[in-house]
Amino acid sequence: MKKSLFVLLAASALTLAACGETPASSPEGGEGQRTSRTSRTPRPSSDQGGQSTPESTPAASASALPALDGTNVFYNEGLFKGAETDSVANPGRIYYWSGDGGNISSFTKAANGDLVIEYTNVETPGEGGWGWYGCQIFYTAPYAQGGESYTIRATINSDAAGSITLNGKVISLVRGDTLIQETFVRGSEGAVASTISMQLGVNNPASTLQGYMLKIKGLEIYDAVGRYHDVQFKNGEEVVKRINVLSGKTVTAPKVTPPEGKLLQGWFDGDSAYSATAPITAAHVYVARFVEDSGSHVVTVMNGTAKIGEVKVPDGATADLSSVETPFGYKNDGFY
Repeated sequence: MKKSLFVLLAASALTLAACGETPASSPEGGEGQRTSRTSRTPRPSSDQGGQSTPESTPAASASALPALDGTNVFYNEGLFKGAETDSVANPGRIYYWSGDGGNISSFTKAANGDLVIEYTNVETPGEGGWGWYGCQIFYTAPYAQGGESYTIRATINSDAAGSITLNGKVISLVRGDTLIQETFVRGSEGAVASTISMQLGVNNPASTLQGYMLKIKGLEIYDAVGRYHDVQFKNGEEVVKRINVLSGKTVTAPKVTPPEGKLLQGWFDGDSAYSATAPITAAHVYVARFVEDSGSHVVTVMNGTAKIGEVKVPDGATADLSSVETPFGYKNDGFY
């Protein structure tokens, strides 16, 4: 049955029938994020459609790595507990899952940008032979398309030697730094649905990476197929958001806190105003513009009897509702 979300804008009290329940969100990082519930144990991408090969790929030396052409499309707006299906549904967010003997006690972003994973794995896989993927990480790049080629490059620092499975390929890690660079084709579904599907272990024979600390440093994801435009959103001199947008696609503006007594009038690249529905066809640097909070109107967004958003809009301005999130499992049919 098709489910649709009907939401209501009102400066006065109005009601609309609700259509279904919304699961609670559980973000681990970032602002205004949610994680959908997973009803079954996630199986690794590398096991879909066949087992991964036990052959390991040795670490590449920096001098042997070819130059990367194309656009670095890696963009991360937070770390969340979830499965591969969550990463596909919410591009730009990193999801992690642990179970079957594995445990990720902490996954954080350090001040220098390193992704720091504190984990433990059992020495012997649990019943069913799936313990090798007890710790998993999933990520889908914004605007990633099925059938396109992507190259992942990063330095992985591990406190123990062992092997990981990256998009179905076994990669050996030394104790210390290991530079990895792998190119693959992203599937529309199945074997490599996420841009990154990584397990801290290998299958056939089942084994796990035995350690306590893993750091992913300098992560880059290059796309050599699509044409992208660099889009920045700035509040004064601060870059609030910077993302490469595939030509012809739209982009969501970030949230920003106005100065005391002021309202956000909008984002402007010179005289060109940002629009949440306008396709991006060139590079932009949008700067937040504020006006005095006088003569403003409160616009309320409702889902049935539940308020899901509220924004103040300067008199005569258009309400930007791009930050109002659609409850999980529903499609936004518009604002009425």
